[in-house]
Amino acid sequence: MSRLGREEGTAINQTRQIHPVLLNALNSFREVLESASLDELQVVPGISAQYWCGQQVVEHLLMTMERSRLELTKHLEQKRLRMGKRSFLQTVIKSHLFWFRNMPRGIIAPRSLRPTEWTPMSGAELSARVMNAGGDLDAVLVNSRRVFGMEPCGEHWMYGPLRVEDWRAYHAIHINHHLKQLKSAISYAKNPPAPVDQSLDALSGTWFTDSKYKSTD
Repeated sequence: MSRLGREEGTAINQTRQIHPVLLNALNSFREVLESASLDELQVVPGISAQYWCGQQVVEHLLMTMERSRLELTKHLEQKRLRMGKRSFLQTVIKSHLFWFRNMPRGIIAPRSLRPTEWTPMSGAELSARVMNAGGDLDAVLVNSRRVFGMEPCGEHWMYGPLRVEDWRAYHAIHINHHLKQLKSAISYAKNPPAPVDQSLDALSGTWFTDSKYKSTD
């Protein structure tokens, strides 16, 4: 069996176990991603390095889910419930996130979560990786619920200590946030503007003034 076949098989098995809150967001992302070709996912939708191609968006999501998985696993191994106190700023940002169920555009992702190197892949290959990462993350969240119950089970660098349901909700919102960015990048790749238009916009500085194309976390 090919590597892609193994990944797809694993993704299907894990899909049956992922909590619906996270699974619904992953499935929406997968539906868009699977329709994109390898070439389309490598096209950067703009002339600035701050814009991400489709695969960079996916790699960022993978990096984010892996970072959360490692944070949660660390607390599971230590069986540590004691965490730092959430700051006032973290409280405000967290409240905004879960109240409005969206993330602000234009915020640059942390350097550690900005993909700079990757192996070009098709939408089908990346989709399998996303579903596997989502399954791995959710499995750790299930174990965290058993160990920590309703208490915070890990600390997020921006939102502070989070409970299991907070982690799932955060990643669902984050995935949906970048789904819009992925759609825009693929749409640009399928229908790129004429070169002369890009040259004129490079001079005027008005090309892609909408922040939906920017690399955000």
